[in-house]
This record gives sequence, C-alpha cells and structure tokens, in this order.
Amino acid sequence: MIMDNPIWKHFNRVPVKEAAICLSCKAELKTTSSSTTGLWRHLQNKHVGLYETLKNEEKAKAARVPFSVSTTSNQNTSAASSHNSSTNKDNDSSCMQSCPPPSKQAKIDSMFRVNKPWDKNNPSSRAIDRLIVQMIAVDSQPVSIVEDLGFQRLVAGLEPRYELKSRNYYQKLIEKEYELAKQTVKQQLPDDVEVAVTSDCWSSANQAIALLSVTGHFVTPDLERKNLVLAATPIESAHTGEALSNILLNVIEEFQLNDHVTLLLRDGGSNIRKAASLLQVPDASCACHVLQLCVKEALKEGVLTQTIIKKVKGLVGHFDRSHPAQKQLQNFQGALGLPKNRLIQNVETRWNSSLHMLRRYNEQHAAVAAVLSASSGTTLQALTENELDISARLVTLLEPLDEATEQLSRDAESTSVLIPIIRMLLRKLDKIDFAQISSVHRSLINAIKSRFECFLTNEFYQASTALDGRFKLAFFDSSQHEIIKDYILQELGSRAPPTLSVATAAGNEESNYYANVENLGSEDDSHETISAVAESEDQPARAGKTKRLSFLEEFHGIVQSSQAQGPMPAGKAAKLIFLHGLGDTGHGWASILQEVVPAYCKLVCPHAPAIPVTLNGGMRMPAWFDIRGLSPNAEQDEVGIERGRDMVEKLIAEETAAGIPSSRLAIGGFSMGGALALYTGLTSTKVSPAGVVALSSWLPMHQKLLSSPGQVVNKPQVFQGHGDSDQMVPFVMGDMTHKLIKQMGVGEAQFKSYPGLMHSSSDQEMSDVKEFLAKLLPPA
Repeated sequence: MIMDNPIWKHFNRVPVKEAAICLSCKAELKTTSSSTTGLWRHLQNKHVGLYETLKNEEKAKAARVPFSVSTTSNQNTSAASSHNSSTNKDNDSSCMQSCPPPSKQAKIDSMFRVNKPWDKNNPSSRAIDRLIVQMIAVDSQPVSIVEDLGFQRLVAGLEPRYELKSRNYYQKLIEKEYELAKQTVKQQLPDDVEVAVTSDCWSSANQAIALLSVTGHFVTPDLERKNLVLAATPIESAHTGEALSNILLNVIEEFQLNDHVTLLLRDGGSNIRKAASLLQVPDASCACHVLQLCVKEALKEGVLTQTIIKKVKGLVGHFDRSHPAQKQLQNFQGALGLPKNRLIQNVETRWNSSLHMLRRYNEQHAAVAAVLSASSGTTLQALTENELDISARLVTLLEPLDEATEQLSRDAESTSVLIPIIRMLLRKLDKIDFAQISSVHRSLINAIKSRFECFLTNEFYQASTALDGRFKLAFFDSSQHEIIKDYILQELGSRAPPTLSVATAAGNEESNYYANVENLGSEDDSHETISAVAESEDQPARAGKTKRLSFLEEFHGIVQSSQAQGPMPAGKAAKLIFLHGLGDTGHGWASILQEVVPAYCKLVCPHAPAIPVTLNGGMRMPAWFDIRGLSPNAEQDEVGIERGRDMVEKLIAEETAAGIPSSRLAIGGFSMGGALALYTGLTSTKVSPAGVVALSSWLPMHQKLLSSPGQVVNKPQVFQGHGDSDQMVPFVMGDMTHKLIKQMGVGEAQFKSYPGLMHSSSDQEMSDVKEFLAKLLPPA
C-alpha cells in the first residue's frame, strides 16, 4: 500500500489535487499515486535532518529483518515477494515506495556482503565491543545502556553488520578490560620507584556506594612527573581506620609498593589518620582540606553572616524546586540585561561552595528580587540592601581562599608552593577592610595561622620552598636562613650524593658538593643576574671524568656543559642570550635550547633578580621588571625596563669583549623575557644584535616608541612565536606587536602562530626557532 511508505510520516496526502503537504514547512508538492520521488527529494533538500533520520531508521530496520532482494532486473521474483503484483509496473512502483531512489545500482553479491552480520569473533566486531565498554567506563554510563532502544538504533545505523550482545556479555568484558588496565598501570611503575599516595573517600547517595580512591604520584628516571589511579575500591564495611588500612594495604601489595610509599596525603578525618598510623607510613594533611576547615570555622562567627547564608540557601532552594519561578527568573534576567545563569546551591562537601553561592546570588539579586515581588504565593524575601552589602564583603573575603585552593590543586605544583601561598594569603587578608564582618575576618585569619602553623614551621616544607628557584629564602626571616641551610645539609649528609658523567672544564673536577646550598638566597643572588647555564669554559673540555652534581644542581637540572667542544674556530663563534619569563629561572630554558641552537653557538640563560611584582600582590619573585597590569594600556615600569636593558647590554658587552661581534649574537626570551629582548634589540645605543627571538611576548613602552621614533635605533631580524590560545599574554598582543615592529621599519620580522598553544612553547615552535637561528647565525 502507498501509505506504508515511511515518507508519509512527514507528508499529508491530498488525493483530490494529486498533491502532498509537507508537515514541516507546509509546502504543497505535486505527486501521483505511483511515485514519491519528489517527496523524498524535497525532504533531502529542505529538511536534511529529517531525511537523514528517516534513512537511518530504514537502514536499521533492514539490518534487523530477513534479507530480501527486489530489483528491476528480476521483476517476477520481486512481484512474488512483495504484493503479488501481476505487472512489472506495479512491482517497480512497490520498490520505489519502500525506499528512496537509489543513486547507483548495487550488485547482489556486494549487497549480501554489506548486510551479512559479523560473527562475534570477527576482529571488527571485537573492536566495537571494546569501544562500547570503554565508552561505558569513561562516561560512567550504566551497562544497561546496551538494552536502550535509542542506543540500539544508533549502533545499527552506524554499522548494520555489528550485532549487539547481551548485557552480561559487556559486564564480563568490562571486568576483563579492568584487568588489562591494571596490568598497564603496573607496567608504568618503574622498579623500586618511590611513590607518594593520595587517598580519599567518595560516596554516592543515589547508588548507595562508597569508594576509597588511591592515586600514585612519582617521578620517572627521566624526571617526568606521573600520576596514576591505582584503585577505586568499594568500602563494604564501616569506615573505620582498620577497614581503610586494610584496603590501602591490599592496594600497596597489589602494586608491589611495600617499603616504597614515601607519603600518604589525606584529609583530616580521624579514620584515615588512624589508617596511616596502622600502615606506619609518613602522612600529611591535604592543604586544601585544611583551608576549607578554616572557612567553615570562620563562617560560624557572626549571627548576621549565618543568617544571610541561610537566607540565600533557602532562596536558591526555592528556585531549584519551582519551575515557574525558574521561568520568571529567566524572563527578568533578559529584561534587566543580566547573564542567564542559574543560581548555585551551597553544598557542604564542595570546596568554596558558600562563596560560589553568594557570588552568583549577588550577580542575580535584581532578578531574584523582581521575581519575588511579582509572586504572591511565597513569603520569601530577597536580601535587604544592608544584607546585600555584607554578602558582597563576604565574597571579597573568601575569594582569595578560592584562588589559593585553585593554585594548590594544580597538577604541576608541589609542596614548595604551600608556604608562599599561605604567606601571600595572609598578606592579602590583612590589607582588606572588612567592616561589618570583622569577627569573621578576624576568625579566618586566626584559623589560618593556627591550622597552618605546623606547615609554616615544618623543616621539610621550609626546605622544599627554599630549593624552589622561584622563591629561595624570600618568604623566611633572616633568622631562619641558617636553620634551613643546616637542615638541607644534614639531609644531604644522610644519603650518597648523585653522580653524573659529563665533560668537565680543566681545574673544575673537584667542585664543592655543597657550594650552592651555601649561596642560597645570598645578597648577590637577589640583585645581579647569574649566567650559569650551558656555557663552556675557555679551556678545552676533557671527557671521561665523573663530576658530582650538587643537590641543588641536580634539582634544577643544571649541567655545566657545552655543545661546542674545544676552542671555537676564529670567525665562527656565535652566541644566544635567552631571558626567562616571570617567576622562572634560566635553568629550564637552558636544557630546552641546547637542542635548538647551532652546534657552534654558545648559550647563556641568565637568572633575573628577585623583586616585588605588583601584579602578584607584591610577592618577591624572579622578574626583569615590575608588571602592573596585562592590558596594552596598563601603567609600565619604565625605570625597571631601562634597568633590565642595562643588564642585557652588560652581558652583550662581555661577549663582545670576548671576541664575539654583535653580528654573531642574538638575544631572545619568553614572555616578559621576550619583551625585554625586543625592547633592548630595538632601542639599545650600546649594542646592535643580529636578531631577536620573542616567544609569547609583547613590546613594552610601545606608545613611547611610536611617539618618539628616534629611539628605535636598531633594525635586527625578529622572530615572534605566539600560541593562539594564550590567556596570559593574549594572542592579539603578539599580533599587535608584530604590526608595530613592521611600522617601525624592521623589515625582516616574521610572526608565527601555533593553534591550541597556551602560554607555553611547543616542539613546532622550537623547530621554527632552530631554523631561524641557523639562517641568522650561519657557520661561516
């Protein structure tokens, strides 16, 4: 029958006019009782989504019903199998009505090959099996998804030859995949590696299940940091210290980590503390958990504060439960020009959720008040002006803790940042006036000082901070300096110093193992640059000796070696001076750039002095000049920039005196280091480098240079590289800098963008820098 054709799901037939009306767009189309080709074509051209859905449904249907053949070349067979039609014409029309017009005549043998279901052991079928169980695991889907009609249609539409298996089949396959994943994790754990473990309890009210997660953190022999999830084990009994200890012990034994667990990082619960005690492993409290305890303790102070939080929580709950209230809120958001954001509920176990709730309410206060005023069925009231003011002050008070939590939670950070972050947090809180919530303010500061006292005075955390080149001893009183140094030396004396075979300069084989510890935080280190990176000595190197690296040298990855063995041939020496970014040191860039600079080129990566940086709340850190803002029109540290240029000029003058002319010398840098390199390369009256490499950088004092073109005295070749996803120094600043440089008359300036790259470097960018330097500083 004609109406059996699936196309009529989307059309109404009008027999009197021999026409059909599209249900989607109401278009009237001419058609006859014997053909629906025009209707299919209309759906394909005007309603592509409906057309594709209909095609997929027919394809899925064909995969589930016995295979049949209906072709115009065998009409008798076709007629017998369809409607017992007596004419070839009737048979042709039946075929036309049951499917869209084919674009190409298919061969019978190929049709059998396409539609024949795969055996369950078929490699392609097994591959899809694995993809399905991986999807279930990665997306936390229930195994029952394989029984859902929509999922079955999707799979049949994507691959008709694949037959879905039973739910039990996929459950067993998931268990096999779990064992394979466990073996993979075991293989990634180096032999005898020292592992720090983090563990926490997780519960699901919906599924009435509790899990103990265990994650291992370690450093590979290649100095690569690794994080591996070792287990997420159901807790079948009461959450006692003994039960948690048994679970942790089973995981440790499963991965053969006995005597290799250096630390158990945990929350402050008495049960997990007892578990650590029973395991007899070193343990420490999670700093983020401690911060949240400080917040909870402080918010209990002040009756008005508690009243406001309770009131806002009730308002959010009302809008969560009432669909009409949500619709009204959206309407008023549009009318008032507010962001159409949902209100956020306070959840006790979620970090900083009180802050997030209050901040979102403050944003939407006008819309909430408008809804409540227009509603007669509720007694709820919005915050008063005084309450709203206090809520805003609470947000200002709590935001620094949210920022600190985010920084402490970063995967790339270590224990060295804890003391600086807590010191800076207390400094920020001390500077803000919190009238009307002074009791909360005072309680918060006291809680932080009290709960973090054990961290701030712990020798391990102090040494960790001191050994970080970003901080050194800047966060400690001078009275603590010698104590920290003594602790580090004592720890060094308890272990055999590491060794490394390198080519050493003559007379330097017996370098003092503890020398750099003694120089930790020295006055010279704070005020002068230190070029201590990949430079060779003037005398020839002698291979085959073993040089003991000091603890600090090993930590920072310093190897005093050179790619140029022996004296440089006359006229072929070249040099690159590369300046690091804010808060960094030259060590990291030295190891990267050794693979980039030509073999005959010396490399110097100096360290910036530690100075207060306005952008980071006045924290002292390595910086070439102060940064007061990130916008193009922000106030700039002109004195500091000029001082930084003087430093670079001094370094270049030393190389010129050593016989390397300016034409064989390039300067470069990353972020603020690249900014200083650009400024020096364009404006220095004392030196004229051959080229400048500026990565993720900008041109400082550009407005002054544009207004006084005479200050641009050099025309070096310039290479700029910038990631288009850079959020620290936005891509537009790099692009604008390139245009300014061209406007200033620097002819040979190239600018390359790197898709997806954030405020960092990439292998492709380093390859482009290598090519630029090879052309800029050729061998002859």
